[in-house]
Amino acid sequence: MALKMFGDDLDSYISTFKNLCNQANYDITTEGTMHIFAQGLKKSLLQAILYGQGTIPNTLIQWEDAARDEMKKHAYRQTMLNPG
Repeated sequence: MALKMFGDDLDSYISTFKNLCNQANYDITTEGTMHIFAQGLKKSLLQAILYGQGTIPNTLIQWEDAARDEMKKHAYRQTMLNPG
């Protein structure tokens, strides 16, 4: 429950989260586990997912996909707004 995403390293967060869930015998399909996952995301990333144009994710896979999509959008915005 204390796991937090460090910087922009989403892949490490996802991998560590799944590993810890496995060790703790957490069911990754429950709403509580998905809530823990979401709470560990970087605040700005969580806000982008919750307030974005898409629907709020219902599964851990959807949370992962939404987080990756938002990270891609953020990188693209940074590239476009800050060229060079």
